[in-house]
Amino acid sequence: MRKIREMIYILLLALSICALQGCSAETLNSKNEKIETTEAVVEIEQSIDLEEEKEELSTTDIEVYKDEKFGGVFIDINIEDFDALGFAYGDSVDIVFSNGYELRDIPYYNGFYAKTGDPMLVGYHGYGDIEACISNGDSLWEVSKVKKGDKVKISRREKGKYKSTQELLNLQYTDNREDYKSDEVFANFRNVKVGNIKEGILYRGASPINNEHKRAKYANDLMEKVGIKYDVDLSDDENEIKKHFAKDGFESEYFKKLYDEKDVSMLSLDMNYKSKKFAEKIVKAAVDISKNEGPYYIHCVEGKDRTGFLCMVIEGLAGANYDEIIADYMITYDNYYGINKNIDKEKYEAVKATYIDSMLRFIADSDPYTGNGTIALEDLDWVNIMGRYLSKNGMSDEDINNLYNRLGIE
Repeated sequence: MRKIREMIYILLLALSICALQGCSAETLNSKNEKIETTEAVVEIEQSIDLEEEKEELSTTDIEVYKDEKFGGVFIDINIEDFDALGFAYGDSVDIVFSNGYELRDIPYYNGFYAKTGDPMLVGYHGYGDIEACISNGDSLWEVSKVKKGDKVKISRREKGKYKSTQELLNLQYTDNREDYKSDEVFANFRNVKVGNIKEGILYRGASPINNEHKRAKYANDLMEKVGIKYDVDLSDDENEIKKHFAKDGFESEYFKKLYDEKDVSMLSLDMNYKSKKFAEKIVKAAVDISKNEGPYYIHCVEGKDRTGFLCMVIEGLAGANYDEIIADYMITYDNYYGINKNIDKEKYEAVKATYIDSMLRFIADSDPYTGNGTIALEDLDWVNIMGRYLSKNGMSDEDINNLYNRLGIE
């Protein structure tokens, strides 16, 4: 198609020059002729562009494998090679698995921008390969019933159909310490002080053990600096922790000390926050805090969404209002992406609505006393809502009272 385009363009250009040079002023208005010729070139170029957009773009059959942590379907082609085929973030794609399962007209993003429960194809920062998944939802591996050895073919359905969402929520960060103003910002490390939580008792941030984003040593050292006594690891199970210990260049000795002293809660949480299993693990984390001495450190890998969910539950229980919960959550997006109200209010509001409001609304709508979505999030009583959320999912009144005491809440 590119060669045909070049040949037509050269031919039109030659005809245009010939027409302009060969006609006298008496018989031809060269200005008008130039305009008409230019319009003809543009018209044909636009036609070619449309044909290029309609041109079939697809992969060959590629093997799939399971995302063991989140249940998505990894596709055995790395992001750079996939994009080199002509796919672009914001495109609409069709995915057809060899077992017959299909996903039609789904977005291809570089982050998890699809609505909760919707399918998407993602080339996420830190992932080697592209992945098909259900955003914050059920395991696509189980839903699609694919198995090891199955293959998939991806075709572009419409170029740029989801480009506006991609551009609005485009979130990318670097793993270079030099790009951040402090170790705390780089490790997304901070003291949680909203509501009535005692200062210096609860901290959150990036993983002090998973070094895929080069932040583990920084988080580990900051934990030691503030005297963390109990670690809530939302990301790893025991086997995964041992794998981190065995990797070359392991430098997180303070975390290992806590682990050896059995002062680490290992939750291995996915991000399907609407599931019963997710809620039960959130309760397990809260109970573990209630039964151990602080200060406490809560983290997943980036200290963003899983960490954010648990922190918003604790913050709400501790008396934080909607604005305080939002403000603490959004520090993460300022740390990683430089997004705040002053710099990019539109993106700030989009992130808040896509991620935080959705989580809070889910918790509120599952509560029988909130009116099921009829009351504004800003007007809700988060102390009672979060207390009922924990109770409903298995936390006793005694443990909730102990959690209050551990966090210094009267």
